[in-house]
Amino acid sequence: MNSDKLTILEKKSLNGEALTTEEGLAVVNTAATRFFDVLASTERIRSKFKGNEIKLCSITNAKSGLCPEDCTFCAHSSRYGTEIDTFPMVESKRIIGSAMDAARSGAREFSIVT
Repeated sequence: MNSDKLTILEKKSLNGEALTTEEGLAVVNTAATRFFDVLASTERIRSKFKGNEIKLCSITNAKSGLCPEDCTFCAHSSRYGTEIDTFPMVESKRIIGSAMDAARSGAREFSIVT
């Protein structure tokens, strides 16, 4: 994709118009060869629609390891020999305390990981 086409697609996005599937794929396929051009373009789009505000979120690990699921990316699966600490579900007081700490720190969202 040449820079003119990327500029046209950026302007289309900035005007609130959705890209077609083909246009989206063209941007994705361009990213490897013109990564910084695509990055700059997406930053301008993000900035217009989302501004510069940072939204904080927090998670707490309420149970660690021995998960029966087989998510290949996760160290908590019992199927893999990772060297993480394992523990059963923590008490609700601890989870609530973590949520309150997160809120005091400015987190707008809080998730419990099990």
